[in-house]
Order: sequence, then structure tokens, then C-alpha cells
Amino acid sequence: ITYRIIFIIAGMNLALEFAIYAFSAVLSANQKYLEVNTILTSVFLFRSLIAVVLLLSGFKLLAIVVNQAVFNIIKAMIISGYSLKTTPNLEISFRYVNRCTVKTITNFSIYIFIINISKKINLYASPLLIAFFMPPSAITFFAIANNLITYLQNFISAIPNVLIPRFSQLDATNNQ
Repeated sequence: ITYRIIFIIAGMNLALEFAIYAFSAVLSANQKYLEVNTILTSVFLFRSLIAVVLLLSGFKLLAIVVNQAVFNIIKAMIISGYSLKTTPNLEISFRYVNRCTVKTITNFSIYIFIINISKKINLYASPLLIAFFMPPSAITFFAIANNLITYLQNFISAIPNVLIPRFSQLDATNNQ
């Protein structure tokens, strides 16, 4: 029964994370990167500190999952509150949800989903293929190189996340 509870809490955490992304995106669009990273880092540090204390006190997996859930709720409240404070004209309403909007988002999301699945297949299938055709020790060399490439890809893919909102802001003011 403990694992069922853990599974339910983890599912609720995932749903909450999904909702938080919208508010984080609003802050990123307003170029509040320092504030967002300060909030996320602070919550992460406190959550990790409490997790260590819980583990050292003899608590098990359920306590860690509950700790994660509590800090996700705290993070959601801080991020959404700050987003609503810094963007006073932000309105959350179901009246904007219609068939056309859902279709547009779904069409876009399908391609992103396919791209992400292909990345995961590439990431996890490669070691299996190497192990099939070469000795298992070859996987280590692949893993090191793959990690370096992944770090570089993450760095490069983060650049547009910062630049695109800035370019949009400049374009909106006809600042070339």
C-alpha cells in the first residue's frame, strides 16, 4: 500500500510541475531569469536539506516523496504568486480554451513529443547496440562521450530560451 501512495503522490507532483511550467514561462518571457533561478535553487536547497534530515532520522521513501510534494507546492505558490505579481494583466480563464487553440497546441505538441521520444531512443538504444556488437567495456567510453555531448546540447538549447524573449521584446518596440 505504501508504493500505491507513493505512486499517487508522484503523479500529483508531476501534474503540479506541469501547471507550474506555465507560470515559469511567463516569468521567462518577462526575462526574470535571475528571480526564477533564485526561487528554484532556494527551494531545491531547502528540499534537499530536509530530505537529508529525514533520511538521517530514519525515515523511508514515503517521507522523501511527501517532502518532495510539500516543496513542489511551496514552489508552485511562490512561482505563480510572483508571476501574477510581476504580470498584473495575466489572466487565467477557461474562456480562452476552444477547439482551434487545443488543435494548434496538439499539432505542435505531437512534433515535440516525437522529437523527444527519438532523443530518448537514441540515448538509451545506443548502449544496447554497443553492448550487442562490442564488449561491454566499450559502453563506458560511449557514456563519457555521450555525457559531454549532452551537456553541450543542453547549453546550446538553453541559449534560445534566453534570447527569444529578448528578441521578441526588441521587435515589439521596433528596436532593430
